[in-house]
Amino acid sequence: MAYYDKNDTARFSLIVTDPFNRDAAADPSTVLFKTKQGVTSTTYTYGVSSELVRDSTGRYHIDIPLTVVGTWYWRWQTSGSFAGAQEGSVVVNSSQF
Repeated sequence: MAYYDKNDTARFSLIVTDPFNRDAAADPSTVLFKTKQGVTSTTYTYGVSSELVRDSTGRYHIDIPLTVVGTWYWRWQTSGSFAGAQEGSVVVNSSQF
C-alpha cells in the first residue's frame, strides 16, 4: 500500500503484454481506470477521458489528484484479446498545514 499526503498527485501506470508472444507489448480493446473514495467513484476510459494517456503500445498512465483524506481504491480493467484487471489502494494522510 502506498501513502500520500493530501493534495499530492499519484501516477498510476499499466503495462499490457501478450503472454503468447514472448510478453510483447500489446494494446487491449478497452482500457478503463476506476477510482473510489468513500461513496464517490469515477471511471476513466482511454480514448474518451483525456486524463488517461497511452504512452506507447501497451503502456498507459493516469495522474490522479488526491484531494480527499482517507483510503482511495483503484482498478485497471482491460477487455478484448488482452483482458485483465488489477486493483489496489492508497492512503491519503491529512496535513498539518
